[in-house]
Amino acid sequence: MTVELANPQPLYRQVYKSLKGDIEKGSYEPSSRLPTEPELAKKYDVSVITVRQAVSLLVDDRLVYKRQGKGTYVSRSKDSHVFKKVKTIGFLASFPKYNLDSSYEVLPEIIHEMEDEGSTKGYHFSIFNIQDSLSKAKERIKAISDGDIDGIVFWPTTSSSKGELNRSLVDTLVSMKVPVVLFDRQVPGCPLDYVTGGNEQGVHQLIEHLIGNGHRRIAVISDPESSTIRDRIAGYKKALLDAKIEIDPQLIRVLDRQGDMEVAAGEVEFLLGLDDRPTAIFATYDNLAKVAIETLQANGLSVPGDIAVAGYDNRQFAASLSLTTVDQHFGKMARAAVKRLCEKIEQEDDATRKVIVDSELVIRGSSGAAQ
Repeated sequence: MTVELANPQPLYRQVYKSLKGDIEKGSYEPSSRLPTEPELAKKYDVSVITVRQAVSLLVDDRLVYKRQGKGTYVSRSKDSHVFKKVKTIGFLASFPKYNLDSSYEVLPEIIHEMEDEGSTKGYHFSIFNIQDSLSKAKERIKAISDGDIDGIVFWPTTSSSKGELNRSLVDTLVSMKVPVVLFDRQVPGCPLDYVTGGNEQGVHQLIEHLIGNGHRRIAVISDPESSTIRDRIAGYKKALLDAKIEIDPQLIRVLDRQGDMEVAAGEVEFLLGLDDRPTAIFATYDNLAKVAIETLQANGLSVPGDIAVAGYDNRQFAASLSLTTVDQHFGKMARAAVKRLCEKIEQEDDATRKVIVDSELVIRGSSGAAQ
């Protein structure tokens, strides 16, 4: 079938009328998927853009509706609920059912801000908890597929043993053509949109602050490598180099396992045993900074009198410890992630972007002057 070039009506209007007639006479069954835009373009011998304009008119007439990444479907009736289809985005993350420690205290803020930002853009919000489990992850992915989710914000797990889980989840979502924005950290080998805090910028400011207080021997205690950790250690190194301070590899202590506080305490003991021990310790997470303070005090040392300590994340307990730290503003990151996801859904934006939300240095008493 072709449209008539001699017809004074625009081509897209002719395609629209033809499709509308086919739908009304039952050539396309209710709830069935229309041919793809390239297939329709071939059928009518017009461009894909012309077909897209025609289908847009059908959507406006509520004769068809679009399912993100799945195609265009015929409505059951003009008053059917599908024409008032609820737009939904999801937050895919891993957190335990019980015993939430301080590393999860940011979840309520993240969820609240994501839901609020999505709501302002007309989206409902769903949470999918994978609980660091492959079987749970498969269940959640099925729920996403069955639930007609328009897009996903994914917070990759930090467990070093779960790298394959992160990659498998991302690959599955991409294969389903579900728009994905990564939150806080990247998944190696997956070039996806990524919203993070200003980790390098925040640590650079923090180390500059310690240097300004007279510290030259500044150690790092860090969890295993991730995109977040790489940026934080990069900020540490850059600040030292900018101040023309030599980087001592002995002072960079990276744990083999996420959140291993016993090993973290051992690393502090190692630093204390050096002939030229550090005058300050920067911990890449506040939890590690807390362990550092406790270990120093157990060795009869004062903070910051003998050794200054600083952390990152500004956890709720940081104020009670008078801990100098960096607030990466998880709430702002959450809103930025949802905003970027909505752009990808609504504008069909295939570009890959890294969005950085500036962090903020919070100075308290633990980072005092070197003695």
